[in-house]
Amino acid sequence: MFFSFLFLLGSLASCEKDDLEGKIKESEDMTTIYFMTQDSKNLDVVIKTNQKEQEIYWFEAGKKQTVIIPDDGVLNLPSNTELRVLNNIVDELSCTTPSLIGFDVDSLVSLKVLDLSNSGITEMKVSKSVNLQSLNCSSTPIISLDLTSNTNLKELDCSHTSVATLDISENIALTKLNISETNITTLDMSKNVGLIDFISQNAAFEELTFTENIKLENIDIENSAALTMLDLSGLENIKTLACANLEKIEKILYAATDISTVPAIIKDNSVIQEYCAIDGKCRLSLNSVSNYYFEDGEWKNVRDIPASMNITNLRSYGRPITLISLVDNIVIDNEGVETKLPADEEVELYIPGKGYIVVDNAKVLQKIQYTWNDVEELDVTNCYALEHLDCGDTKIKKIDLTNCTKLKYFSASLCYGLTELDLTQCPELTVANCGQTSISTINLSNNTKLEEFSCQNTQIETLDLSANINLKQLRFGRSKITAIDCSMLINLEFLHADKIGLTNLDLTNCTKLKELYCLETDVNSLDLSKCVDLEKLYCDNNDLLATINVSGCSSLLEISCSNTKLSSLNLADVTALESLSFSDTPNLKSLDLSTNVNLTHLDGSSSSLTSLDLSSCPLITYLSISYSEMEELNLSNCNSSLYLSCYSMPNISKIIYNAASIDEVSSKVLDKGSIQDYCFEDQTCRLYINDTDKFYFKYTGKHPDYGYDIGEWFKE
Repeated sequence: MFFSFLFLLGSLASCEKDDLEGKIKESEDMTTIYFMTQDSKNLDVVIKTNQKEQEIYWFEAGKKQTVIIPDDGVLNLPSNTELRVLNNIVDELSCTTPSLIGFDVDSLVSLKVLDLSNSGITEMKVSKSVNLQSLNCSSTPIISLDLTSNTNLKELDCSHTSVATLDISENIALTKLNISETNITTLDMSKNVGLIDFISQNAAFEELTFTENIKLENIDIENSAALTMLDLSGLENIKTLACANLEKIEKILYAATDISTVPAIIKDNSVIQEYCAIDGKCRLSLNSVSNYYFEDGEWKNVRDIPASMNITNLRSYGRPITLISLVDNIVIDNEGVETKLPADEEVELYIPGKGYIVVDNAKVLQKIQYTWNDVEELDVTNCYALEHLDCGDTKIKKIDLTNCTKLKYFSASLCYGLTELDLTQCPELTVANCGQTSISTINLSNNTKLEEFSCQNTQIETLDLSANINLKQLRFGRSKITAIDCSMLINLEFLHADKIGLTNLDLTNCTKLKELYCLETDVNSLDLSKCVDLEKLYCDNNDLLATINVSGCSSLLEISCSNTKLSSLNLADVTALESLSFSDTPNLKSLDLSTNVNLTHLDGSSSSLTSLDLSSCPLITYLSISYSEMEELNLSNCNSSLYLSCYSMPNISKIIYNAASIDEVSSKVLDKGSIQDYCFEDQTCRLYINDTDKFYFKYTGKHPDYGYDIGEWFKE
């Protein structure tokens, strides 16, 4: 429609061409300016010329309208106007009327300033205005700009538009640029060496680089929420830096060898400092390597690691690192052979910030430890000397250990983004931890020296350990494993297999086992009679577990088998037992503790025991039998510091305790409210002292000061 309109206007102009009068002659160089509007309202246009009393004309209702441009340049033109003017007299042109939706100029070569801000234009052609120096199209619906022909452009304002890409490589004269609130995410300013002012508020940039803009004086990038990196290298003339509310800023680069040479506007910028002090994320990096962080009112240096240091140990935990360079960290001897230094140089880093570690050609590096940070990439393909690698609790997604043939320790726990792991090229590996990752398969056939392995909380379904005879510690709980062969694990000392669908666990050959944790499985029996070195057994919450064989386990110190289907528990051989828990075992009706003289802790709450004899347990200090079916409790010879929890035992009728008199009964037994309350209600429970004298408790009144019930024990 717009071009049909232009053709119509052009035809009208041609019809009147022979009737031209006044100062404008046919032979003179003319240009046409097209103004297209969305309504019939007149346009306010400002035209400033380099000559006074210049005449312009247009056609209205088929008649030529001629007017002299006033000194202020302000003209009121009808809608949809095709304006004719001398090509070389117009310096400035402005039309900021919102109803203007189309603008085109034929060949206005003299035009230096064009302002169409706040208008309704969606496109604009200025390719022939080669002398244009200032262009303002801010707050318009325009979505693209072609400025490749405007090599003299000095000022550009396209802020508050939908422009997504901008090529200013030909605008080498540019000194001022405003691209605030646009859709621009990347911008190459390497050719704009004369740029002085840069404004980009509320922008979508993730990174901004001003390396070539050495004349830059003023930068305004406030509220650029996506910005993570700002390169100010070489900006020695910078005067203002507005950078408030940069929520994701992590790195500010500056080309300098020492913090003292950094301009104050960068170094002492309160906005940067306050942000760093609060969040501890932003880094001021000199020469892209040295890292400074702001703390306690000053910039502190996190040193770079040059090759000359020959680092063998890199450690970073507690907080993430920004950038540490280990490039070419290599030693070459006199014969040109690469060697590994015996040096024990170690660098520990406690640096906040997201980033990465460069270790290319770090052939001396023996140890890398960086945990609990946002590092996503780590290239160790050339770290031939690497023996220790800990990248746990990071955002690592992939790691290639092909050339790490000397690796002995590896941990990638809590790396939920890690989906695959190949350890087959690491034959020296003794410790491997890939727990809490997203890997689904693992091959350990070449890791014959492996002593510790963990794959807890992974998607692994099968685990072949036939080649891992040296394994001492194994953790595979909360995985997809339902069956496992432990017959080759003759050196196993620690096994953790909780919350899995395991139905059978044969530990016959695991004679060196010391600790077993198999909570919440589908195992129905456990034969541990061959595990003569066993010290700890935790098998709680196994709904199908009906039998446990611990005969011969004389070293066993702790047993916890609560919430199981056990109907019997033979502890005769478990003479070293110190702690026993069997709460919520409805099928367990009796328990013999006569040989467990070292018992100090017992929890039998919510059990079905009707009697419990602890007379052979003089060391016991904690006893919980609340909510049980207990009828008789023998505490003879028990420790005077015994803590007794015995709430809600409706069947209790007899408690035996050894003492010279009622006054010498342990206060922890005598004053236990649960016993007293029960006696007060039914007066059936009796406290037997020395199994002869019987006492009952009776409330006698209220406390005179506080009003609660008080009572005393009476001899029967």
